[in-house]
Amino acid sequence: MRVFMLLTSSNNFYNQEDYASKKRKKPDASATKVLQSFFCVDANTGQPLLFINGSSGKKCASATIDLMERIKKTGLKKGLFVADKEHFTSEIAEWFVQHKEYEILMPAPDFKKITDVYEEQEYSRIWAGYSIAESVYTFSESKIELRLIIQREGEVKEEYKYKSFLTNSTKEAVNLLSVNFPKRWTIEKFFNFEESHGWSRASTHNLNIKYGKQTLALLAQAATHQLKRQLPNEYSKWSAKSLAENVIYKFRWRYKS
Repeated sequence: MRVFMLLTSSNNFYNQEDYASKKRKKPDASATKVLQSFFCVDANTGQPLLFINGSSGKKCASATIDLMERIKKTGLKKGLFVADKEHFTSEIAEWFVQHKEYEILMPAPDFKKITDVYEEQEYSRIWAGYSIAESVYTFSESKIELRLIIQREGEVKEEYKYKSFLTNSTKEAVNLLSVNFPKRWTIEKFFNFEESHGWSRASTHNLNIKYGKQTLALLAQAATHQLKRQLPNEYSKWSAKSLAENVIYKFRWRYKS
């Protein structure tokens, strides 16, 4: 089963004067407005599958459900979607429960309802300093139930550290936590390497213009990704900015000459 990452990216709006003077980090600087973009990225290739932009009337839950409905229309038959704590909503959980071909894995927030069950669980030792237990979590708003997987790190009770996850997947817990969830950092690398294409800053309040700008950025990113696949392996670790300055820019001048 293919694994995908869900992420919300926030882009600040800057006016031209602020951006030129780079004063946004000053404590007395006025607040900037934020545009949220919701991405789905393939965990294996690091390439984006779809994105949508949020708005004042579209928050994380509704935007994520909209994104998943669009993914469904692409013809994707099944997949595991690794999410973040901000996706911890009953609406998102209910959507995945109703669409069993799609699985979700997300870290759970430290709600008292969850942390109170940590110590009373029976843990199975996986390896030294790492154990797993399972329970069930019910969303009070919708009565939707998901698997609650709790990992415990440490050998001494006084040093135990807990972290919990929710999922509707039937896969083994150890594989979900040790194999699938770490792939989440693929999407962080995607933004760190590719944000210079235009995702690090939102230059307009107009959603239509923003969609056009991001679409062109995705086309550029897809083209440079294919280029890097044709170059020696070390270029795969280059950021978009480094590739542009040290490779594409030189190609341009060689072509002109």
